[in-house]
Formats: sequence, C-alpha cells, structure tokens
Amino acid sequence: MNSAHSPQQARLSEAEHAGSRHWWLQRVFSLPLIPLTLWFVFAIRDHIGAGHQAVAAWIAQPVVAAALIVYLACLFFHAHLGVQVIVEDYIPSRRARAKTLLAMKAVHIVAATVAIVSVLRIAAW
Repeated sequence: MNSAHSPQQARLSEAEHAGSRHWWLQRVFSLPLIPLTLWFVFAIRDHIGAGHQAVAAWIAQPVVAAALIVYLACLFFHAHLGVQVIVEDYIPSRRARAKTLLAMKAVHIVAATVAIVSVLRIAAW
C-alpha cells in the first residue's frame, strides 16, 4: 500500500485545514462579541439623548476605551471572516473572487483603523 499522497489529495488536505481554521477563528472571535455587544447596546441605550460631551467623557474612560477597542477589533475581524465566506461561496471566477477579497480586506482594515483611532483620539491616549 502506498502511503504517499497525490498532489490533489495534498491540496484537498490544505483546503480542509484552511476551512477548519477559518471556522474556528469565526467561533473564537464571536465569543467576546456576545458580551461586548450586549454591553455596547445597553451603554448606547443609556446614552441616548446625552450630549456629545457626555458621550466623549464616557468613551474617554480607560476601561471603556479599551473595551471599545477590543470590541471593534473583534467585530471587524469577524465581519471580514464572514464576508470572505460569502465571497468564496458566491463568486465563481477566481480572478473576480481574488479582487473582491482584496478589496473587502482593505475596506475592513481601513474601517477598523478609523474606528479604533477615533476611540484613541477621544480617549486621548
């Protein structure tokens, strides 16, 4: 019996590994999103009608700023992983898929950077 794998089997094995890694990353990054999203929704609810100064003062608190940064980082990474699955599943052309994935990655990186830098500027770190 030959224990050597064919190139096709090797590619399938790599794809399966990448798929399971992707699946686990989505789950791992969704875990902190559950309590952080609940915290964020209730905090926003408590600040409805509050002025700009009050909200900025709330964000400027070190624990709040740190929690927001972790929330934003997890949120944008999780969103990127989800969009990646959609693009890979529904765009049949390799070239179009690659371009779309690159564009979506750039959009998520820029959006996450803008959001995190905004929190840092408000917190004046």
